[in-house]
Amino acid sequence: MTNERSLPQARPEGNPAGGPVCPGPQMLAEYLDGKLDATHRGRIEDHISRCEDCYFVVKETAVTLAEIGVDEPSLGGSDAPERGALPVGSPRHRRLLAIRSVLPMAATLVVAAGSIALWRQAHPTAAYADAAKPLVEAVGPRRLFEPRLSGGFRFGPLLEPRRALDQSPDIWAIVEASERVKKTIGVPRSTSERGALAAAQLLLGEADEAVVVLQAAEAGPHDGQADQALLRSDLAAAYLVRATRGGTSADNLMALNMSRQALEIDPARAEALYNLAIALERVGRGAEALEAWDRAIASERDPGWREEARRRRSDLSREISNR
Repeated sequence: MTNERSLPQARPEGNPAGGPVCPGPQMLAEYLDGKLDATHRGRIEDHISRCEDCYFVVKETAVTLAEIGVDEPSLGGSDAPERGALPVGSPRHRRLLAIRSVLPMAATLVVAAGSIALWRQAHPTAAYADAAKPLVEAVGPRRLFEPRLSGGFRFGPLLEPRRALDQSPDIWAIVEASERVKKTIGVPRSTSERGALAAAQLLLGEADEAVVVLQAAEAGPHDGQADQALLRSDLAAAYLVRATRGGTSADNLMALNMSRQALEIDPARAEALYNLAIALERVGRGAEALEAWDRAIASERDPGWREEARRRRSDLSREISNR
């Protein structure tokens, strides 16, 4: 049985993260394998609910087990209903023993401070995609503004702000989801929460607030360069939205700057390429905008966004020719 010393303890003084330390690798392995009693399991689950890193460890391990066809870890502790035993020596039994034998090693690799940074760089937008998922689902295949946000928002017709309710009667689902995300996040504590909060604000028409949130996030600490690219691309989108909703022409210039900075880090980021092209159009740099649309078309995987980029490039080319 795991003793009290294995439970999360207070972080040593001077630790910048604050709060309790993450569970040790053996503790996480025992939790994943369902070997903890109810008390210890409850404490681990409380920690996981508040710790983004440990949440990812548990989630990714469960996904890995599911992908290779191994029964999921019980996660229900010793008092959970017993599953049917696998025949000893069967392929699935051997595979289960093998994966369980490496869980402590996997936990050690991911929980260690340096390895967490490497792991999160390899999964740069996973946390943001999870946080923004309610918004992505509520918005569906439509758009409430021209620029693109990160997180997997789908392509669709652009709704005019003043006629959005008439054009899409279920627009209130977007409002409800956005308000719920804002309430759930409250004061954002991570890059993913700041990004999702800003997305909710933009969907509600709160462009000024979204810019402030993303400016603070972009200037603050990050988990890696991928986070910086995401934040700068979304900040460019926020500037572009604000420029059309009470902002100034300076917002378009700021959007241009942020898009370029995002692409210096991640040259193939589709959202940043799209936002760059829009910003260049708005500041009157037609030739550069055509090149940006070419880059967006070449790198875009989604057929809807790719066709929209082609349409915009064609319209711009025709406009330049007619001048």
